Amino acid sequence: MLLKNKVALISGETSGMGKAIALLFAAEGARVVVNGRNVARGAETVAAIQKTGGDACFILADVSQATEVESLVADSVERYGKLDILVPNSGELGLGSVTEVSLDTWDQTIGTNLNGVFDLCRYAIPHMIEAGGGSMGIELYDHSTDPNEWFNLAENPECAATIERLNRLFPSNTLK
Repeated sequence: MLLKNKVALISGETSGMGKAIALLFAAEGARVVVNGRNVARGAETVAAIQKTGGDACFILADVSQATEVESLVADSVERYGKLDILVPNSGELGLGSVTEVSLDTWDQTIGTNLNGVFDLCRYAIPHMIEAGGGSMGIELYDHSTDPNEWFNLAENPECAATIERLNRLFPSNTLK
């Protein structure tokens, strides 16, 4: 079991890639914090993990809201005592041209895909440092996450000594 005794927080775990990551991490022994905005789907993911003998809990939070992210990370650490793995997986696909997309859609997309990643890192990294290190996987979806290039955490002296692994994932874009 590659992740035995590790605690993983993966945002957007109630469906798609996030759910698959949660199930895989649990199968590898991680205790998993399931996060999303859909309580019913979150409960399904937790049940699927627990059915196979894994340990998981669901914490409702919208990662586009900094105060909810701060609580999500704090509640995760309170529940499991530490945080070893962070995968900011939540994503919005706000499609439309600059003249057509609504400001609400734009704000939600940037809030989730960019600010959500920033806030998750901002609040999780201190706990990972406290735990002696950790791993992160940041998914870069589209134009709204390209600014994550400045998230060069591996070169940040505060983080470089404690973040064991930083993976940037690029899911293929099937939409034209």
